[in-house]
Amino acid sequence: MSDTGEEDPADEMSQQKLVNELKQSIEELNSGFDKNHQTLTGQIKKLNDITDELEKTTVGSLMRSGNRIAAVLDLGLTKPMIQHLRVIYNTIKELQQMKEDSDHNKEMLRSVRSAKLEKVGKTLELHKQLNGTKDTLLQDLDHYKITGQNETKAESETLIRRMRETAKQFQKIVNEIKSAKEYVDKLV
Repeated sequence: MSDTGEEDPADEMSQQKLVNELKQSIEELNSGFDKNHQTLTGQIKKLNDITDELEKTTVGSLMRSGNRIAAVLDLGLTKPMIQHLRVIYNTIKELQQMKEDSDHNKEMLRSVRSAKLEKVGKTLELHKQLNGTKDTLLQDLDHYKITGQNETKAESETLIRRMRETAKQFQKIVNEIKSAKEYVDKLV
């Protein structure tokens, strides 16, 4: 509002722009999740299947399976969803700081103001952790691939344990994206 108590058109336009950006990001998140959920779940299953298979084989098989593992660990499908969640998170924070300048989006703004961003923030943090775990696993596999050495039994067990942890984190991030998606859907 301006000093005269009237609505400031610039503030209202800024607020409307943020509301539109929030709605668009939520729609794109929903579309991306619906489109890729089955594929992501399939990647997790493949990683678990490869891990089960490798557990039953001899030492050195992890090195030979490195390319298959790397292909399954491609998190490219989650990146657009994480980007949308980041935009949603930042837009909600910005809208929470604004004054209600109009009745136009009053109900949605009230909903956004009461939004608890921990759910979305937790999802973003888990994605960062998953990337770290994935990178460590791929570096270990690359080490054996580059050196041409077979891993020892202990190293093989460590790599298999890391693969299982990565699969669990991958599943957790897919579940968290779904949960965050359902939460932000309620805001609009």
